[in-house]
Amino acid sequence: MAMSTRLCFWQVRIVGVILAVVMVVGAILLCPSSSFAQKVLIIWDVNNTSTQSLKSALQSSGMTVELTTQDSRFYDGSNPSLTGFQAVIHLNGENTWDTDMPVAGQQALVNFVQTSSGVFLSSEWNAWAYGTANRLQSMRDLILFDYRGSWGQGALTLSDVPEQASHPVLVNVPSPFTISSTSWSNTGVHSFAVSPATVLMRDNYGNDAVAVRDFGNGRVVGFNNAGNYGSRPTLQDANIQQLYINGIRWGLGLPTLVELTSFAATAQGGSVLVEWETASEIDNAGFHVWRAERKKGKYERITKELIPAQGSPMMGSVYLYDDIDVLPDRKYFYKLEDIGANGVSTFHGPVKTRMRKTPY
Repeated sequence: MAMSTRLCFWQVRIVGVILAVVMVVGAILLCPSSSFAQKVLIIWDVNNTSTQSLKSALQSSGMTVELTTQDSRFYDGSNPSLTGFQAVIHLNGENTWDTDMPVAGQQALVNFVQTSSGVFLSSEWNAWAYGTANRLQSMRDLILFDYRGSWGQGALTLSDVPEQASHPVLVNVPSPFTISSTSWSNTGVHSFAVSPATVLMRDNYGNDAVAVRDFGNGRVVGFNNAGNYGSRPTLQDANIQQLYINGIRWGLGLPTLVELTSFAATAQGGSVLVEWETASEIDNAGFHVWRAERKKGKYERITKELIPAQGSPMMGSVYLYDDIDVLPDRKYFYKLEDIGANGVSTFHGPVKTRMRKTPY
């Protein structure tokens, strides 16, 4: 088996100062994701293990994270000021669901997105508070869902809306995936007269579960699960954490973890050439290739060792893997697994090819 990668090289014909400049540019292009560090504020409902787990996940992705000095019932836009932050996460589950946020805090958040190009991410019980309890009335433009009159607790399965499967917020998030223990609202996306929201995922009850919206100069991401309600570990779920990370990066126009631009398998002679290309890679450890003889069959990993990542946040790479353990006149399906530095893996594909009856 053989594996090769294609990297970008500069052919430098001018020496001296220009050569030094080119070397500096190369170093910048290959810099780690920490250079994209953004400052995130979490307006919390309860500062528990789950909230800290989300904070740690954001920090591991290269972000700087700060928590408010008090929970969201007391947030008024000054504790702390939103100046210097690029994204805000509003948690409104445990302890805070039955109390309104001060109007000054609500208005500060709306202004943060609309005029200051900020990113706002929130979950339940914001739709419930707006539609049922007459709270958060100044935040309609930031609450992407309408509460449909009921809610639930337990396991919840989320799946991509097919036409949105390639959206940057969904990168490195499997579809479907199941949150083992959470709370949620039965919700539908709100119909905004201007700048409509887009549904990215729905849950197994048919509710709109993940949505995004451009609002003014900024962007909004909404979830129909309640992060901390009932002391459930929703925010400890790796896929939920990935959605928050992707949501912030999308909102700020930053590259997502692995942007896959192509993935193909081609029978040639007595082997199958598996080839894929990335546009950018952030905190990517590497790849594994998996194979099956039926599309929905059992896939087996055929790479003995991890294929090391060669891309960077600003430059992708091309990868080739030659699968020689194949037989004539067989159909093969391949999946590609990318593994993040945090251990979270995402599968792409499958793609298929068929070997000839005779190899040559």
